[in-house]
Amino acid sequence: MRKGLDTNVIVYAFDNSDPEKHETAVKIVKNLLAHPENYAIATQALAEAEYVIKRKYPAAEETYVRFVELLRLLIPLRIVPYTVETIIPAAKHRNFWDALLAYAYVQSGIEMLLTENVSDFEDLPIKTENPFTQ
Repeated sequence: MRKGLDTNVIVYAFDNSDPEKHETAVKIVKNLLAHPENYAIATQALAEAEYVIKRKYPAAEETYVRFVELLRLLIPLRIVPYTVETIIPAAKHRNFWDALLAYAYVQSGIEMLLTENVSDFEDLPIKTENPFTQ
């Protein structure tokens, strides 16, 4: 089953302020790098991760360098964009940004979203799994 990553998985892989979640996210990234055919990352999740990380570590040059290093690791992965065809069904939902992410993955053939925020995707057409509760 192909899996997509939510923003929180990328952020936890970068940020080690919660050691357990960081370790879990790093394991996911290592698995993803070892088996890129099983994963995808949405451009939206990458952009949101950059936004969250920059807010958490403002004006830190090393933060930028580390984030770019993380992005370079992800280059071999399938990167999923969103399009007008993704925006149209997402616009019907109360939480547009979560819906946009879900529809981008679904329209790209991704069956499962790894996310800490499972309840945010309950009314959306994608299966979810919280890797931080296992």
